[in-house]
Amino acid sequence: LLYDVQSTNTVTINYPGGDWDATYVLSDVYQYDLLTFASIDTTPPTFDITPATSNVTATTVDLSASLDEAGKVYYVVVPDGATAPSVAQILAGQDSSGSTALKSGNSDVPTTPFTGTYNITGLSANTAYDIYVVGQDDEGTPNVMTTATKVDVTMAGLPPVFSSTSTTDFAENATGTVYDAELSSSTGTVTYTLSGTDSGKFDINSTTGILTFKSAPDYETPTDNGTNN
Repeated sequence: LLYDVQSTNTVTINYPGGDWDATYVLSDVYQYDLLTFASIDTTPPTFDITPATSNVTATTVDLSASLDEAGKVYYVVVPDGATAPSVAQILAGQDSSGSTALKSGNSDVPTTPFTGTYNITGLSANTAYDIYVVGQDDEGTPNVMTTATKVDVTMAGLPPVFSSTSTTDFAENATGTVYDAELSSSTGTVTYTLSGTDSGKFDINSTTGILTFKSAPDYETPTDNGTNN
């Protein structure tokens, strides 16, 4: 602030960073008031650590975001590739159409390091989502980020569930299907492989799960490990 005291018993105050000035008349050259001016914060916060996901399972994921000052963090979850919601819609927990987002949340981050962590639940296995995150400071009239940060996440697949039995019998000196691994449910692509001491005596179709002997077994002449059929 610049103070210009003139011989006319006035003080003119000019604020170099603004577009205003003021003139005060001094009723007594030996008496005057001390004027105090407070600085107003008009700058939105920024993410000093980019929002990110962790601990991704089939239906849950953790989201974290950190501001560079005290404030509040908001997020919404929308389908992968959906139109991005506006900042105002994110604050309201909405998608780009103004409808309630698939998932949303917010929390104050009042103390350093100003980090919010959110456990998002109820998502679908093997599905991709877009998460939009935005922050604001803790001013009386908050300064809000003008753009949101998008985080991409794809949920893990559920393990396959088999409907076929865990054991099978097969006649000696025969060929054909020994075992057929059948699924009752799965997400994603299932690939079948063999392991174990005697796995080299079998073939398995990696796509269908059908198991066959490489050569017909002979009960009287076992060739398995331990020769005990």
